[in-house]
Amino acid sequence: MLVAAIAWAGPLACGASDNVGTGATGSGGAAGVAAGGDGGISWNEQTGGSGGQECLSAEICDDDIDNDCNGLVDDDCACEPGTSEPCYDGPAAVAGVGICLQGERFCDTKAEFPTWGPCQGWVSPATEICDVAMLDEDCDGSANEECECADGEILPCGNGVGECVEGTQECIAGVLGPCVGAVGPTAETCNNKDDDCDGPIDEGLTQACGSNVGECSPGTSICAAGQWSVCSGEVGPTTEICNNKDDDCDGLKDENLSQACGTNEGECTEGSQICTNGMWGACSDIGPTTEICNNLDDDCDGVTDEGCVCTNGDVQPCGTNAGECMEGTQTCTMGQWGNCVGSVGPTVEICNNKDDDCDGPIDENLSLAC
Repeated sequence: MLVAAIAWAGPLACGASDNVGTGATGSGGAAGVAAGGDGGISWNEQTGGSGGQECLSAEICDDDIDNDCNGLVDDDCACEPGTSEPCYDGPAAVAGVGICLQGERFCDTKAEFPTWGPCQGWVSPATEICDVAMLDEDCDGSANEECECADGEILPCGNGVGECVEGTQECIAGVLGPCVGAVGPTAETCNNKDDDCDGPIDEGLTQACGSNVGECSPGTSICAAGQWSVCSGEVGPTTEICNNKDDDCDGLKDENLSQACGTNEGECTEGSQICTNGMWGACSDIGPTTEICNNLDDDCDGVTDEGCVCTNGDVQPCGTNAGECMEGTQTCTMGQWGNCVGSVGPTVEICNNKDDDCDGPIDENLSLAC
């Protein structure tokens, strides 16, 4: 037999009505017992809900239903002495979810009429914490929601590829701390190692080689197995020449350039020329002069006194010592023999028993009319 409890159950649950009591009948329930329905007015003149389970003002005992929608079944009802039953004093929807354990209540035999005692050992919802045990503290069916990690958890971090070394992160208040002990990636260099920890070794490494100074232009070298290849495509330095350019690519033009000039032939002596702004300067040599008859190669053509009949200053006899004649001398001047000086030349042959004409015979062919 159903017995109505005499105590009011307090605020209602189940969402069916905002208030309970006697009042006009709404479209959702009977007056005086059920919650106000759509448009109904409750005992305190509050508009009823929109239907749902009908919440009663008092619990009906022994029907195993939470009639007053307070989350408890058959509360405030008489009970069988010595019995107990599960109970939960928190929101009924979370009972048995996560850490929200149901409690137990015992039939109180000290009262005049045996009734259920307080609910003991039940656990109410708490603030969710980020725990390793993955407990659902707020009893919403999810554990560690919105947590990055579980407190105290130590996780690997970093990258163990190539030259990198993994470290560890500790979870503090649901947030991962800094990565400790890790060795991270660095810029890839030509060393036959995976410095940037992406798997490939020395990938895509090139470098300019050669020089872009002066007439030079750089090329490209490629890294393979930790070694730079031979420079490809460069224009390298050449021997410096007198052209107002930096042929040897040292930053200077025509530096220290000199050359021999002139000749060492005859009376000439070689000199040198210095390059300035792509032009050879004056020669510092001793050059050729006009050939004079001095037994020297004055004009440095490899021939001595060409065009001369004698050597300047030379003396030679001239004339004859035959008959009455007497030799003289000639001196060479400007490559030519001068006049015969000091000589006695031939005269007309006369009858004097002398060789006047110096031809050898004496008084030859002389006659006189008589």
